[in-house]
Amino acid sequence: MQRLTRRNFLRALAGSVVGTSLIGGWSGAGWGQAVAPLTVGVLLNQSGSTGTGENKLIEGIQLASDVINEQGGIAGRIPVKLVLEDGRFSPVEAVNGANRLVNRGDVGFVLGPLLSVQALATQPIFAAAGMAQIFFGSAEEFTQQHESAPLSLRYSVQTSIEMAPVAKYAVEVNQQKNFFVLAQNSDAGRSYAAALRAALKQVGGSFIADPEFYPAFNRDFATLMTRVKNSGADALLMGTGIPVEILGALEAYERQGLNPDQVGFYGGIALANENFFQHAGSTGRADGFIFPWIFDDGTDPRDFPRTKPAKQAITMTQAFIQRFGHPPTSEGQLTAWGWGGLQLISTAITGLIAEQGADRLAGMKPVGELPRAAIGYLLEGAAPDRPGRTLQTTFGDLGFFSCGQADILVGAATYKHGTRWLLRDRKWAQALVPPLC
Repeated sequence: MQRLTRRNFLRALAGSVVGTSLIGGWSGAGWGQAVAPLTVGVLLNQSGSTGTGENKLIEGIQLASDVINEQGGIAGRIPVKLVLEDGRFSPVEAVNGANRLVNRGDVGFVLGPLLSVQALATQPIFAAAGMAQIFFGSAEEFTQQHESAPLSLRYSVQTSIEMAPVAKYAVEVNQQKNFFVLAQNSDAGRSYAAALRAALKQVGGSFIADPEFYPAFNRDFATLMTRVKNSGADALLMGTGIPVEILGALEAYERQGLNPDQVGFYGGIALANENFFQHAGSTGRADGFIFPWIFDDGTDPRDFPRTKPAKQAITMTQAFIQRFGHPPTSEGQLTAWGWGGLQLISTAITGLIAEQGADRLAGMKPVGELPRAAIGYLLEGAAPDRPGRTLQTTFGDLGFFSCGQADILVGAATYKHGTRWLLRDRKWAQALVPPLC
């Protein structure tokens, strides 16, 4: 089998997209006949320390699938079938789940993982199988591997996008310029530290000391928080995407008698995670903490003039209310990733039918050929410095850069009296974000 690289991918798109042999339930199926479901794999952690949040993400995928199928399927014709695999909070188990999805022979698209270490472990597996992968995490290495995995997209933010509004708000609004960084001893943790340092340099902030890197899933921050208090820093960054680590640091922060006016508490989008919200945000313990926000369905109070939320965000919230009787509230961000990931697949296939015709699409192999065409549709017109076609997503009208990174911008948020409060709009720190490809 020829290795699937971006060069081979583009060469394939330039030629015919219709295969000579068809597999699965799409074989010979005319569009006037019953069509077999489009099988989509879901590789996320249903258990482990991130299980609470990731199950909210799965909930969004399942809700989107239900809504699509209730409308007759993608383009009103193609039903969606989900196949769930539990990554079990382990790179090894994620790889095992990826191999099971590959070996089924009918899965052309995969949503997940969320954890960066699992995504990087599974990315080459799906690439070799010709399966499209939509990743929800922040590891910059994922898009750096796009040349060898051209069917992979990141429907999420990079750490540099997360840290831009955090740095700008700390220095320009809170007048807190000297950061102490506690970061997970991993590629993700080092990425947070590097991204914050780069953003601070542009606005006049700095690190008061070298970052302190702690073991992954650490919960005892007593000694480290003593160092923070004695350092003279007026701001603290928790450089991690794992809510349980942030909660452990919060406990030590409180025991030291610290508050956001003395030492500001800053972090990434994990501070809006359902797990963190339930234990700290909703109780008032995180009031005054600063973090980036990406999801807005118009329900959160804000400190800036209200702008029109994304159409897909409103649609998702309405579907959530209809199904569960209440809006997604704190878990909206995670639910939106899941809902939006499946909607991207639906948008691509619907667009291909509109552009190429139903008969042409009906002849495509559901594994390999259809994913190549779908990703090609989403990336059409993209360049390293310019996103391609504009798509309606849960995070606004946006496109993807040629490295597979979504052109997502974030704002700054906090908690007030146990409620998330949006402080600055999405484009506020755009000038601080470096090239994403």
